[in-house]
Amino acid sequence: MKTKLFKEEITDSDLWKSFLQGDKEAFGQIYRLYIQDLFRFGCSVIPNEDLVMDCIQEVFVDLWKYHSQLPTTERVKFYLFKCLSNKIHQEVKKNKKIKLHQEKYICEIEPCIQSCETELIQATQNQSLKEKLSKALEKLPLRQKEAVNCLFFEKFTYEETAKIMNINLRSAYTLAWKAISSLKNTI
Repeated sequence: MKTKLFKEEITDSDLWKSFLQGDKEAFGQIYRLYIQDLFRFGCSVIPNEDLVMDCIQEVFVDLWKYHSQLPTTERVKFYLFKCLSNKIHQEVKKNKKIKLHQEKYICEIEPCIQSCETELIQATQNQSLKEKLSKALEKLPLRQKEAVNCLFFEKFTYEETAKIMNINLRSAYTLAWKAISSLKNTI
């Protein structure tokens, strides 16, 4: 991804390198670039907005605190998602009382527009399907929800998903397969 900083285009990895050298403006730019994606991702894993924002803030505090010791990366978004995933799972382990269910962070399904009648029928069917999907996603275990989100909503590869979740590649495939099977059976 390219962004403008001080009227010149630079890549995310260039921003990251500047941040690693202590550039506060680059650090702020990284935060602004990824805060919405991180929030959406976090809420898809655990729909507790306050907890997700706290975890994001902790990630960025830790990033700044340890910036001189962090590795360089070409995939800044991937790195940030992995950090957030780890932070959320740490918090869930600390506090087992956190509810693990989906609320409003389900991908929107837009109906194809053909005619007024067809549109109305499709809208009704899509709403019903979206509600079923939402309920089915609510029932998935946390790790399966996270795998589904990484693979299908954030478009990460299986390899990247495995790294984000700190699991091996085979486990990423297994989690996705179990989640999809469960969703098929429920819907």
